[in-house]
This record gives sequence, structure tokens and C-alpha cells, in this order.
Amino acid sequence: MTFNLSQFESPEELAGAFHQIRDLQLQGKTPLVFWDEFDTPCERKPLGWLRYFLAPIQDGQFSDRGRTHPTGGGIYVFAGGTCRSFQQFRHTTTEADRAAKKPDFVSRLRAYIDVKGPNGDPNNVEDELYTIRRAFLFNAFLERHAPQLKQGKEFRIGDGVLDAFLRTTKYHHGARSMESIVTMSGLKGRRKFELSSLPPEHLMAMHVDVADFTGLTQLGHREMLRVGITGHIGLDPTKMPELERGIKEARERIEQAFPDRYLTVFSPLAEGADRLVARRLLEREATRLIAVLPVPAEDYQNDFGPTDLHNVDFDGAELRQEFRYWLSTRAVEVITMLPSATRNEAYEKAGLYIAKHSDVMIAVWDGLPSQGQGGTAQIVAKARFWRKPICHVWAGNYKKDPAKRTDVGVKHGTVEYITFRWAPDRAQA
Repeated sequence: MTFNLSQFESPEELAGAFHQIRDLQLQGKTPLVFWDEFDTPCERKPLGWLRYFLAPIQDGQFSDRGRTHPTGGGIYVFAGGTCRSFQQFRHTTTEADRAAKKPDFVSRLRAYIDVKGPNGDPNNVEDELYTIRRAFLFNAFLERHAPQLKQGKEFRIGDGVLDAFLRTTKYHHGARSMESIVTMSGLKGRRKFELSSLPPEHLMAMHVDVADFTGLTQLGHREMLRVGITGHIGLDPTKMPELERGIKEARERIEQAFPDRYLTVFSPLAEGADRLVARRLLEREATRLIAVLPVPAEDYQNDFGPTDLHNVDFDGAELRQEFRYWLSTRAVEVITMLPSATRNEAYEKAGLYIAKHSDVMIAVWDGLPSQGQGGTAQIVAKARFWRKPICHVWAGNYKKDPAKRTDVGVKHGTVEYITFRWAPDRAQA
């Protein structure tokens, strides 16, 4: 039996459901009851339904107009979507939750399943199976809404359409968004799901990032290559032409070594190397940006300057504004590290995360040991340990304190390739 609690108006209707369950018991059957949307409000009270399940679960009885009735045994399954996981539901306890008897309700449960949707959990980088879940969902939605596209055991779908459905960064409303795009598409009378079948962009924008989705339709089944960035915050402004040439050379070498890939840039977007390299890589069509932040964006922007007022701190205000632009306009995904004990530890976490999840690294660096926790040398050393190809663009560390600056002389802007394998058939030292 299935009951959707979002459609119930009052606890009296719930009593009617329990009567139906008891009727099954009287017929000698074991009820399997699916309580959908159990975490919706009841009479405007958050989680208001929970208190009415305490006695049925614990004692096998319910109340109806002041009289107590037995429900007997049974299996109750509660499904909700206000929290991403059971752990989040259990640990998020407010005063309203306690008033709703959530701790008592949770204590009566005997098992749980976290059902992941079509989006990466916690993100598309760490979750390697989200495209598989999307494939199952996409298949089910086509079976339901466009069965005429199926020939034999396969659906006829254009490569670009399939790439977009499986790889787009995020569906705003989970599986409902994926299904909505299918149902909004012009598939009636069609024998193949082609680009021309997709709904207008302003309608797709309700469910996905349109630029991301449509960009993926043009990639021709190319795989993603993740390029991580690490490097100095301070770069000598007089040596920028040399650095620009070095970064361009590194980018071209990567593209030559991996000709059938599209680039996805991993960057913390700090001042200096992080933004300089990202800017040059994103000049290429179809290149995407994933921002990996050491701390939440609202806090992180304070590292670039204390205010947005240009008349107080022009350089800092520019850096803060550019940072927000990167996040709102260019980044297809923002990944924020879990809280750390110190700022340096947070920076270290972000750098190591990028090194771990990248296929290739670009390091703008003076080649010297780190001057603090999470420095470039430490990140490069870890990338080498993980056998990541590294493009080392030589650059001095142009610190604010002139006494601590480093200079690499004629090496400035030259590129050293620290690589173990650029391509499956070409190993280089």
C-alpha cells in the first residue's frame, strides 16, 4: 500500500490509512506500506506527521477519535527528500524537530537506505557512478515517454544528446529535471532523439545550466581531461610576457598529448597563478572550470581584500569582484573543502584535493621548498607521488616582502615536463 502524506490534510485522514492497514491484517496478509513524503509539514508544523507514527511502530496500535485500535505487524517504509541522506536527517535537530518528536521517531527505525539521485554526491568529482545512475534513469524515462525511439534493445539517440544528458554538471531538481527535459522535447513521431528535438533553451534553463548542457552536445564523445593548477600567489608583473608564453606552451603540449579530450580546469582561484593559468586555459572553446575552495566563498573572498569599495582598496575590490564573476559565470561546479582547524590547513586540503583528482598538473613555481603549510612544493611532491604528469612553468615567488622574494633568472617562463606517461603509447622521462 502507498500513502502520500503531502496529500493528507489532517491526522484524521491518517487514521483512515491505518484502518486500511488493519483490514489487510484481518485478511491474514502482511502489509508492506510505503509512506511517501513523510517529512512534509502537518497542519503547518514541520515534520508534524512523525508523532502519529510513534505508537503504531512501537506498540502496533493507533488512535481514532479517542479510541485505540491495533494495527498488527507490518513493514513500513518511509521516503522523504528534505535531507540528502539519513545521517543529515538524523543529525539536523532543531527545537522544532524536538517538538515534532524526531529523535523518538528515529530511535524506532530499524534500517535505512540512502537513494542517490542523478547528481554527483557529494559532487561529480568524487562520485564516479553518477553517470551510471543517469543512464538507468534516462532509459526509464525514454521507455515511459518515447518508446518509439527503441529499436531492438537500444534507443536511437544522437551522440551529442546522450553526452549532454549523462555529463551535464547538475540537474536543478534531480530526477524530475531530467524527466522534464525528456517530456518537453519534441519526440512525437520521431524515430531518433536528435539535437533538434531538445526543448528551447529558456525552458531547459529551468532544469540545467543551459551553456553547460548545450556545450556538451558539441564535444563528439570526447572524454574529460582534468587539469589542476598550483602556484605562487605573488608573480612578478614585469615577467608576465614570459609566464604567458610558458603557460601557452604547457597548454599546447597537453592538447597534443591528449588530442581526444576536452579540458576541465581545477583551480582554487586564488590571486596569482591560480587565476592566470585558468584564464589562459579557458580561452579554449569547451573548456570548463571547477572551483575548489579552501573555505566557503563568502569567507574566502576576504583573503583578496576586506571590502568591495574601490575607493578604499581598489586592488582588493577588483580581486573580490573577479572572484565572484568566476563563480557565478564561469564555474560549472564549486567544491568547498570541509572545515579545517587553520587557514593554512584549509589551503593545503584544497591543493591536495586538486592534485589527487587531476589527470595533469600545471605548477607555476620557483622549484624551491614550500615556505608554509600547503605550499606549491608540497602539492607538486604529492602529485609526483601519485604519478601525475606535471608541467612546471618556472616563476619567481614575488612576495610582498622584498627580502623573501625569489628569482629564477633566465628560467622565468620556461617549462619543464615532469611526466611519467603523457599518453598510453608514449612514455617519457
